[in-house]
Amino acid sequence: MRETNFIKQKKEKWVELERTMRQTNPDPDKLNDLFVQITDDLSYSRTFYPNRSVRVYLNGLAQQVFYSIYKNKKSTAGKFLSFWTKDLPLVLYDSRRELWLGIFCFWIPFIAGWMSGVIDPEFPRMLLGDEYIDMTLDNIEAGDPMGVYKDDGKFTMFLYIFLNNLWVTFRYFIVGVLFSIGSVASLIFFGLYVGGFQFFFYEQDELIPSILGIWTHGSLEIPAAILAGVAGIVLGKGLVFPGTYSRLQAFLLSARKGVKIMIGTIPLVFLAAFLESYVTRLTETPDIIRATFILFCFASVAFYYIIYPWRLGRRVKEREEDERLQPDANTQVHFGRIKSSGEIFKDIFVVYGKNLGRIMSIALMTGALYVAGNMLLAPGKPSDLFAYPTEFMDFMTDLILFFFGELFGDSKYISQFFNYSEGWFAPQLWVNILVYSILSFGALQALKKTYQNETSDLDPVKTPTRDAIFDFAKVLVVVSIANGFLLAGETWGIFLFLFFVAAPFLLLWMAIMVLEGTNVFSGIGRTFQLMFTWMSNTIILYFLLGIITLITLMLIFSPVMLFVLQNFGYNISTTQDTMDELLIIGITFMAQTIFGLVFPMVVMGFGLLYYSQVEIRDAKSLMERVETIGSGRRIRGLERE
Repeated sequence: MRETNFIKQKKEKWVELERTMRQTNPDPDKLNDLFVQITDDLSYSRTFYPNRSVRVYLNGLAQQVFYSIYKNKKSTAGKFLSFWTKDLPLVLYDSRRELWLGIFCFWIPFIAGWMSGVIDPEFPRMLLGDEYIDMTLDNIEAGDPMGVYKDDGKFTMFLYIFLNNLWVTFRYFIVGVLFSIGSVASLIFFGLYVGGFQFFFYEQDELIPSILGIWTHGSLEIPAAILAGVAGIVLGKGLVFPGTYSRLQAFLLSARKGVKIMIGTIPLVFLAAFLESYVTRLTETPDIIRATFILFCFASVAFYYIIYPWRLGRRVKEREEDERLQPDANTQVHFGRIKSSGEIFKDIFVVYGKNLGRIMSIALMTGALYVAGNMLLAPGKPSDLFAYPTEFMDFMTDLILFFFGELFGDSKYISQFFNYSEGWFAPQLWVNILVYSILSFGALQALKKTYQNETSDLDPVKTPTRDAIFDFAKVLVVVSIANGFLLAGETWGIFLFLFFVAAPFLLLWMAIMVLEGTNVFSGIGRTFQLMFTWMSNTIILYFLLGIITLITLMLIFSPVMLFVLQNFGYNISTTQDTMDELLIIGITFMAQTIFGLVFPMVVMGFGLLYYSQVEIRDAKSLMERVETIGSGRRIRGLERE
């Protein structure tokens, strides 16, 4: 057929496809049929008109359709509204057993805390501390038992309370990863605390004023804490009761539900902080108005978080497909596709699950290497080598000082924070470089193995020892450069540049060199090409991985880990000084091992980003698929070999 006749015969179909592509919500079935026809036409043009413009036109049209299918879809206001009116209530309905467990874990200890005060009048002082008890007694003598809520600076008070309570609720949530036990323990302690707190005011004949004052904001703050604990119980449920799913898939499903419940607590935390800062102090308000307001808050919380989900859940029988996971351990990662940051984030867990045993082994090895290397190479006791905060808020305070150390006149704070005060001669520096090089290399090798398994029917070829050594050397170079920034980081600006600009570039550069086999210098140019191919995708993925890292730090510096190690130490007969040193070693080993389990996710994420960016820029997989289109003969829609 002549080219002009071919174009004349097919152009209406091509115009129709272009028109369909311009629609906001095109019919997927129609788009699929047109795409199949276009790819058939493209195959025909590649055979008979390989050097003509019609082939270029059809190739570009096919690329547009392909990209539109796999590009990231923007969220709408409707989805935001749907989350609060449907998604969150349905998750609460599905988690109703965990919700009642959380309520039980608060109110029973609340009663126990009250009764403990009855049995031992000193219990509230032991629970709340001498400073708070003495301050409150002074306020009661002054005739203002709620004076603690009347400090100047309402906005500053609101901001501090909101951030502090947000941290507390997140802690209740994230410790649920310890098989739900951490969240249950947090709720039990919280119930004991509130029960003992209320008994103290009862003992001072100030029960009614305390209820009308404290529960003005507590009617929202306490339900928020309970819901955060429930979110943590849901988070850990997948690890404890996987059901027909693999344990990793069950955890992903429970984590998705737990995060939704956790997001649902944020408005309560915000409103509670506002009430505590601006409304609780209004003690001159008539009691009937304050009591009515408290009852209204309790009723609103009960309706939205219990009654409405129950009514909606019984009416809506079907759930969205994205709330389900197929109980299939052989989930595949499609490397030859353009993927959004969210899709890449999901694939990280798939690849991670396929290589879980290997990653755990490397994490344990690097944890031991980190502790042993520092103890052997650096002088001093473990408490001198591993002196870091044991509370997350102290850690965040140090980071703030770290960022603004130059502004506060302490330009050496950064090197002190990382124990790099000796420069390139610091043993800690080289231990860190070796540990994180091993973690990065292991993660990329696991990703490369998964890629070979998914894209080839043949058994994966083992990487020759010589190539593996070169790959490790490339990783070593990148990790050394990252640590070099820390050495040079005598100002907060350099540190911010490292973590928000240089780190994404270094991670992608490392992935390209190992996965593509390029050398150090050619890898730099390739990184610039791919990093800016879809820049927003890179930024969002880096942000998501940053959240995972932050959550890991919360877990590492949570009191739960310290509590476990302290109780373990009670079974060892030794001096207190020796016990303190062993405790530091144990905390450091556990912290490094936990971080060693999470850091490979970051590296894998940028490795998966590399495959997606390559497909956008080079379209290798698309070209291979187009080559096979039309190679078989069709019989009434069926393909014959």
